[in-house]
Amino acid sequence: MRFILRQISKRVGAPDIVRERPLASAEPVVGRGSDCDIQLTDLAVSLRHAVLKPAGAGRVVVEALGDEKFEANGKFVHSASLSLADTPVLGFGSHVLTLSAGENGDIQALLTARESIAAAHAAEDQKR
Repeated sequence: MRFILRQISKRVGAPDIVRERPLASAEPVVGRGSDCDIQLTDLAVSLRHAVLKPAGAGRVVVEALGDEKFEANGKFVHSASLSLADTPVLGFGSHVLTLSAGENGDIQALLTARESIAAAHAAEDQKR
């Protein structure tokens, strides 16, 4: 079971940039540090914030590596055991990591930026 990271970067007035790559680690670390498998550029994220561990049978365990919590399906926790069938959503500062089952038992990890409230209001104003 391996993790495939799919990262989407939004651009104003242009198509999104989509990057996809397999992660080398069987238990990828999420954090701000340059040694992390899933690196997030956000001061609200610890240098080594959490680790993702495959737990067999379509499950993933996510554990904080320090005192800082992370968001799992809307709740702030230190640890979570998640079913990929539920498409769990993890929050780390301004970033959202959505997990799902991929092909051949792979775990898909979709990384996007959390839309700020100000940006959401600006988008609504432009629609009017």
